[in-house]
Order: sequence, then C-alpha cells, then structure tokens
Amino acid sequence: RVAALEDSVVGTVHSATTAVNETVQTVKNAVDDTVESVKDKVNNALDVSRHIRQNPWMALGAAATAGFITSMILNRRMRAKEHAPAIRAAESTV
Repeated sequence: RVAALEDSVVGTVHSATTAVNETVQTVKNAVDDTVESVKDKVNNALDVSRHIRQNPWMALGAAATAGFITSMILNRRMRAKEHAPAIRAAESTV
C-alpha cells in the first residue's frame, strides 16, 4: 500500500514537473517573441534615414522649424546681452 502511494506521489510530481517545465518554456518563448518584436519596432522608429527617405518634405519642414526656433532663441539671447549694460545703467539710476 505504501509502495502504491509512493508511485502515485512520484507520478503526480513528475506530471507537475512536466507541466511546470512546459509552462516555463511557453512563457520563455512568448517573452522572446515579444522582445524581438519590440526590438524591431524600436529600430524602425529610430531609423531616421529611412524616415527622411520616406518623408523628405516632412523632414525638410522639421529641419526648417528647428532652425527657426534655434535662431529665435539665439537672437533673443544676443539681444539681451546687447541691452544688458543699458538696462543695468537704467536700474542704477532708479
């Protein structure tokens, strides 16, 4: 009777071990597939030269906008530096 119980327990443990191993392998495969998919999507999203080739006018517009914004920022800073002595002088008389 003990031997039969032992065989039953061993069989149950073996079945559980097999089921757990299969589940782990299934999850591992799913994670691997997901990681590969995410890698591909990130690589495609960050492929700037491909985006420029596919949308040259949009790239030109983005570059022009970036240049315009940069020039506005730099121009504002240069004007502030040019007028700083006059502003300081006006503040000291007040």
